[in-house]
Formats: sequence, C-alpha cells, structure tokens
Amino acid sequence: MLQLMLPMERRVQLRACLVRRVDRRHYAYSVETLHAEDEQTLRQYLFEKHSEHRQQPEAIV
Repeated sequence: MLQLMLPMERRVQLRACLVRRVDRRHYAYSVETLHAEDEQTLRQYLFEKHSEHRQQPEAIV
C-alpha cells in the first residue's frame, strides 16, 4: 500500500504493482485506489494538473 499526499492535505491510498520496465529509468505500474472516494480525488487532481499544463505556453528552444 502507498499513500500519495496531494496539496490541501489530501491523501490517497493506492495499491501498485510493477507491470514492466520501459527503459533504464522508467517503469510502468498498474495502480488502483483502495477507496472509491480516493479514486475521485485522484482523478480531480490529475485533471487539475493537466489543465494547468495545457494553459502554460510551451518553451521555445
């Protein structure tokens, strides 16, 4: 069991299982929440982060 601490003192309990190694530094996991309300909290957090990322202008290199 893992606990993910989110902003605003939100905590999500997760169960994760390694699925495969993607490359030398990256791994793929299967993740599930332990409680239905945690799933909604995690979905909301990921949606907020995705929305923030889309609003930021891309860096010009």
